[in-house]
Amino acid sequence: MITGVVLPAINPDMRGTADWSKSKMLDLLVEGVRHASGILLDEEQQKLVRKKIESVIERLDDAVRNPGLTSQDRAVNHAATKLFSVLAEVASELVMNDPAAIGKAAKTYELNDITVNRSQIGYAGSDCWDVEFSFFNPENHQEALVIVSQPIDVNDAVPALVDKPRKFRRR
Repeated sequence: MITGVVLPAINPDMRGTADWSKSKMLDLLVEGVRHASGILLDEEQQKLVRKKIESVIERLDDAVRNPGLTSQDRAVNHAATKLFSVLAEVASELVMNDPAAIGKAAKTYELNDITVNRSQIGYAGSDCWDVEFSFFNPENHQEALVIVSQPIDVNDAVPALVDKPRKFRRR
């Protein structure tokens, strides 16, 4: 640089890159809700479901902003990118409790918290972390949280899922 500051070189590992867009991801998640609910959604219902999913994604996007320098940051970043495929499976539960209520008062879960803890599973030499995304129902605070947990090994240049993501409820 002109000021004499030397910046470190960045050599990305292309194995860890992917081409995606928020629009394509939303289409995938709306299709996941439609498939999981087993009903055909008209255009207005699809827009409503898409808007609800988009609010969860926007909150997630804000929650995972970090420099990515620590193992915990890298685990959260990788888990967040993999969460989108997991959300396709659980989106119907997070967006609505009753397919018939889509146009009425279908509940929408909101992102509550992201926690990272050292994982109890992992092989020798691994750097495994359990990343948990918790979602709550803003209309009923007495309802248990929906937890999506993913064990991530960040030992390699490209983090990897150690086991398939789990979904469960917690009080």
